[in-house]
Amino acid sequence: MGDIILPAPRAAWWTGLGIRRKAALLAALSISWPAHAWEFKEGDWSGGIRAVVTVGTAIRASPIDPSLVPAGDGAGLRLDHAAPGGVNSDDGNLNYRRGDPVSSVAKGLVEFEANNADGWGVFTRVKGWYDHTLAEGHVALGNLPNDYAGGPLSDRGFSQGAKFRGISLADAYVKGQFSAGGLPVSVKAGQQTVDWGPAFTIPGGLRDINPRDFAALSRPGLQPQEGAKPFLALSGKIDLSSAASLEIFYQLLSATSTQPGCGTFAATADYASPGCDRVMVSNALSSADGLATGRFLKRGSDGTAGDAGQFGIGGSYLVPDIGTRFSLHFTNVHARTGYVEADRTGRSGAIFLPGDPDGLNPAYRFQYPKNIRMLSGSFATSVPSMKLRIAGELDHKFNQPLAFNAPDLLQAAVSGTGVLARDFALVPLGGPFAGYERFHVTQGQFAASGDIGSVIGGTLTLGGEVGAKYVHDLPDPNFRRYGRSDIFGTGPNNGVCAAGADPKACTTKGFVTPFSWGYRLQASLSYRDILPEVTLKPSVAFAHDVNGTSYDGAFNQGRQILRLALDGTVKDSYLFNLTYQTTLAGPYDPRADRDVFLISTGVKL
Repeated sequence: MGDIILPAPRAAWWTGLGIRRKAALLAALSISWPAHAWEFKEGDWSGGIRAVVTVGTAIRASPIDPSLVPAGDGAGLRLDHAAPGGVNSDDGNLNYRRGDPVSSVAKGLVEFEANNADGWGVFTRVKGWYDHTLAEGHVALGNLPNDYAGGPLSDRGFSQGAKFRGISLADAYVKGQFSAGGLPVSVKAGQQTVDWGPAFTIPGGLRDINPRDFAALSRPGLQPQEGAKPFLALSGKIDLSSAASLEIFYQLLSATSTQPGCGTFAATADYASPGCDRVMVSNALSSADGLATGRFLKRGSDGTAGDAGQFGIGGSYLVPDIGTRFSLHFTNVHARTGYVEADRTGRSGAIFLPGDPDGLNPAYRFQYPKNIRMLSGSFATSVPSMKLRIAGELDHKFNQPLAFNAPDLLQAAVSGTGVLARDFALVPLGGPFAGYERFHVTQGQFAASGDIGSVIGGTLTLGGEVGAKYVHDLPDPNFRRYGRSDIFGTGPNNGVCAAGADPKACTTKGFVTPFSWGYRLQASLSYRDILPEVTLKPSVAFAHDVNGTSYDGAFNQGRQILRLALDGTVKDSYLFNLTYQTTLAGPYDPRADRDVFLISTGVKL
């Protein structure tokens, strides 16, 4: 990993920066910057400011796989192509070749905290970023906001967190600690995250009541605080005894996850994020030709779930004899990610007319289903004598939305055929058809990690996690199906495929299955003072989705991902990271060819 070098022809992100921007980036890493946070104490108040500034780049490490390239865009870019579908899911893949930077970002994270001796305080966190590759770099295909003109991508219409440059307020809350009836109470009011239960790498559990900032998660130099997206809420915790506690939150404003903008390397659906407002109806045409000939569906105004009715309540109890804390929580929140809703054509004759001359073509939008209820039980314990940490969680969602397969939905909307045609025909002309159905879903996961001790001169830490998901009463995928990227085309219609159908498409493989499971493994070595005031931490992580495909993308049967990384700190203030991530297998993974190198460095202030 130490031999990774950015090739000179690919270093345009640096040479393209103006003098002022270069100076700012160099200053961010200069050894003349202070190596500690600014702190203050004034009377009963104390606090300080902490900051992290990083610069980094991500480079595509694998060639484009022809099996993931649709005919229309593939032919337009003179690429080999063999995908049975995917014109609506290929922009982020086809915009970059192996060796291209896919993100080159300078960013900062600043925190301010002030606490009063009486137990009250405030906390704020602000983040800012500028991604030169996305803002200025040339791409082959383009995206919907730039009308597939190639050249630099456009972030017109993107949500604030997905734009190529910006400043956003993350956390901002007032906090307090006091006594009520002789019991200790802690409260927060403002923009915050609710971190209940153990932390797992497999998503879908209690911690996922928080929206996520997936755009930030795709940027090099990621800090742990950047992945969560705080929301406006009131929360509190009361300690009923030394062992028992009760906690509650009530969300005040709706909040949704931030998706990467269409055309960026991290994006998969070209029509999903705000500002990306078309769905092409023909895989045989390039995206540019589809726009030029009017062969697309327009996006209407996205719906909102509203602000009211989102809350959670729970409690925990520590059993001292076994050193284990048990927790039970109930939550009711609206969907954090959108689900497609399609409007049936408004005309009784032709369902779809190129160019939509009378404005009556089918259309689409995203809706956020309300009131997803979840009951969650968890435990966490440790075995100090073995330096072992163990946690587990069992969740049941009573009405989890599952998205219909996108090609099935598009086929019913545009041609009135396919497995959803009968459902679509029951909708009045011009009326909406929800692109999802609700199911009971049960999920369980178990994790363990431990410090093994000294191995080849470093301190070895091992971790493992296994998880499983079960969708109750899922229909036969020959007649009704959910999930699977449109890259893999349209599946069988009532068990029968059209003549000449692509074998990759004409199968029930890749769709959501009733049961799915997988595991995650991680190992790291920590070398302190291998050089004066230098700490190095090489690590390896492996993910294997063993069987089944989950509704939320956590498991995709057969997918294997390997991640190698080297983290380092100098004087506990300067940091760097080298990472290589590769997908070893993934027969129905639309991101199977998006291997990446990440290089970043920064300073803690």
